[in-house]
Amino acid sequence: MSEYEDLPFEKVTNRAYLEGLDRFRSQRIDIGTARSRTWLDETPTNGAAKVRPGCLAGRVALNIDDPDLGREFYVGVRYLSGAYFSHPVVGWDAPVAKIFFDPESAEHELLEHVRVRRTLSSRGRDIVRLDDEWEGTPPGQEKPFANRQLQVAEPPSPAPGVRSRRAPARRSSAVTDPPTPSVTGPAPTRTQPEAPKAHSAATEVAGKQPPDELHRGMRAVSSVEHALAAPRESALTSVLSTLQPDQYRLVTRSGDRPLVVQGHPGTGKTIIAIHRAAYLVSSERERSGDTAVSRLLFLGPTNAWANHVEKAVGSLAEKDIAIASVPLLLARIIGSQNKLHGLLDYGVDEVDAGLFGLAQAVARIVSTTEGWATGKGARQANLATVYSAVRYGSMISKVEIGIPTELRSFTRSLPSFGTALSQRTLQPLMAAIAIAVDGAPRKFDHIIVDEAQDVSPLTWEIIKAHMSGGITIVGDMNQRRNDVGHSSWQRVVEQLDLMDGDQPVEPEVITRGYRSTQAILNFAKALLPAAQRDVKSLQTEGVQPVVRRAGSPKTRDAMIEEEAIRLCKAYPTGQVAIIVLVDQLKDLEAYMLKQGWRSARHHVWSKDGLRTKIVTPTTARGVEFDAVVVVEPGDFPRNLGRVGQLYTSLTRANRELAVVHHKALPDELRRHSRQR
Repeated sequence: MSEYEDLPFEKVTNRAYLEGLDRFRSQRIDIGTARSRTWLDETPTNGAAKVRPGCLAGRVALNIDDPDLGREFYVGVRYLSGAYFSHPVVGWDAPVAKIFFDPESAEHELLEHVRVRRTLSSRGRDIVRLDDEWEGTPPGQEKPFANRQLQVAEPPSPAPGVRSRRAPARRSSAVTDPPTPSVTGPAPTRTQPEAPKAHSAATEVAGKQPPDELHRGMRAVSSVEHALAAPRESALTSVLSTLQPDQYRLVTRSGDRPLVVQGHPGTGKTIIAIHRAAYLVSSERERSGDTAVSRLLFLGPTNAWANHVEKAVGSLAEKDIAIASVPLLLARIIGSQNKLHGLLDYGVDEVDAGLFGLAQAVARIVSTTEGWATGKGARQANLATVYSAVRYGSMISKVEIGIPTELRSFTRSLPSFGTALSQRTLQPLMAAIAIAVDGAPRKFDHIIVDEAQDVSPLTWEIIKAHMSGGITIVGDMNQRRNDVGHSSWQRVVEQLDLMDGDQPVEPEVITRGYRSTQAILNFAKALLPAAQRDVKSLQTEGVQPVVRRAGSPKTRDAMIEEEAIRLCKAYPTGQVAIIVLVDQLKDLEAYMLKQGWRSARHHVWSKDGLRTKIVTPTTARGVEFDAVVVVEPGDFPRNLGRVGQLYTSLTRANRELAVVHHKALPDELRRHSRQR
């Protein structure tokens, strides 16, 4: 039985698994909510426990009969007992699953008995591909798994390509799975090799060359390549089945140890963060003798990022996880409903870490001198009292506040309390004051911060105030938006006092690129320091970026639309975006409206069946697209000699990049551009 002959069997088995999960969940509707449903001020989380779990990820064949697992077992998003699913299945977060995800580091007793590892790739809730990796040379035509014969009923003379809904699957008497709808549709046309190929660094198939450095240590390479070629969805989906060994090691690192991950765009940083969040809250860790995290906070840069990762987190995590953008976290701490004004571009003084200690000191002075207001509206009054003391350097009672010399110029320039509540750049300060007034905030057992390179020193103090356990920090210092944050992970480690044993935490650097093609990375890496331009992608081929120069701003807008239309047609089922700076956004939107485009929620614009997003460098952070049009790269701001916002924007594209400009290109890009 070949791999493709096995595919219908795996499809039906996966459906039975999902049905078993649904039945189990219907009887355990309260699972996980007692400890992790709420966060901060009893605000509901993302509701991960309500999202339907994902598919089976893999299958392992052994050369012995294990007392619990038999000669073969599945790896799924959840463990499921025999009462709900007739095949042995273990959770992806169970210790034995390591022999599937990371065999080179696994120490499980079954490792030496593995014959075949099968990767099951899914799209939606269906298995669409499988790839087998043999441990050693495949023995001729031997079948990888001893599948019981699966008989699929023929539909009653349907029209070609029409899926039958009436004919149930019929199986031989040897098949004991619960009845499941039949798998119908055209047979795959691509030819598979007679023996599935292995890509392990430790073993190679006879006649095949050993893997190159980029592929070394990988598993399921062909499945990864297939996933990378698929159109992007509007929200990130789990890549559990193709999670790589080096990623799995970081995901499953003990939650008690702080972890810092540095990686170029598209190296899988967010994937690691998502799977780590799900792993840390898993009850499987308790069954294996570890302790599951009860309360976990998953932070990212924007609300668009939160929407982007929520589905993937929900499909993996069995308990609710608090997902929030940093601005949303600050807003909920402050508790204000005011509409915010201004751009999210902090000044150095506005996010000085010393402001947190100053707010705490003022709160102590208020408590011991004038005392706190009570009754209706007391909290707002107390916030105003502390803010005014910071602003003027003294209390109403004339008690002097010792404002540090380096902060006096900034505090004296602060606006009124009401204005400050509505000023976007003062949200970190207002949140620090709110924590000082309210007392210690509710703690999290673990906090994961994605796109952490843009977190300011003051915001790190606020995050630190919520920590009662470990922290995972993920980001890329080359993508910093401005100079107000720390310029290195070492500075972040120092501020948070992160220690691994008796030594400061060292960043784990990941270098293998997945998301963007090598052509896009080669174009964008010109913006990096020379020593950091060794960026490699698995997508070695790709369309060279298109660079178009317009004669005027008006013709530039027409070119932007032309490129957007071209890319929308090239990727009709994928995601296309136009990334434009805020001060050029209104003019472009006005032009698009005149051309018949209509806007909808989440920055989506549509015309004649085509859909694109128009986003800014800020809202594009942490999100990916099949194709991107970047507008006027020469106008992107610089920080410390780098163009972090531009580098981030250029690398949002997975498949194709277009650059449209009227003004001069940055010097770094001129010699790497190709005018069209």
